[in-house]
Amino acid sequence: MERRLTFALAATLGLLVAFPAAADPALDTAAGRWSGKGWVKRGSEEAKQIVRCRIASDFEAPRLSIEGKCAASGTNFPVKGYIDEAGGRFTGRWYSPTSSAIAPVTGRTRGKEIAISFTFPAKEGRKPVSGKLSWEKGSDELVLTSTDGTGELSRIVFER
Repeated sequence: MERRLTFALAATLGLLVAFPAAADPALDTAAGRWSGKGWVKRGSEEAKQIVRCRIASDFEAPRLSIEGKCAASGTNFPVKGYIDEAGGRFTGRWYSPTSSAIAPVTGRTRGKEIAISFTFPAKEGRKPVSGKLSWEKGSDELVLTSTDGTGELSRIVFER
């Protein structure tokens, strides 16, 4: 579960990191502290488990870095990554706290929305974990969902 939760959170954190882009002043409102709560599953057929997270982002143009901590079913783990912004497009990397896995994060601006996607590679005996998330510029809430291709693995709502 930690691995899947970590992957799901990586996309969310990547989106938060991308917001303070210098090209769009509305995005700087994403810098700072966020908290999230929701659910995560080990596999699409498994039971949901409650998850809570706290993260903070720091911006130093053109990069925003994220660090935080999440907890699910009595397990705490760190979350860490970064995103760079260039011309309305976002790229970055997120690191798994439970393995050496790295997920590339990509995204772009679409009108008032930021769309982000990621995929952690498959591990032995498991499917890759992908996720998508969008955020409406200026809102104080964003929602992340992730999947293993057969069903949802997480839904986490982050707020200020």
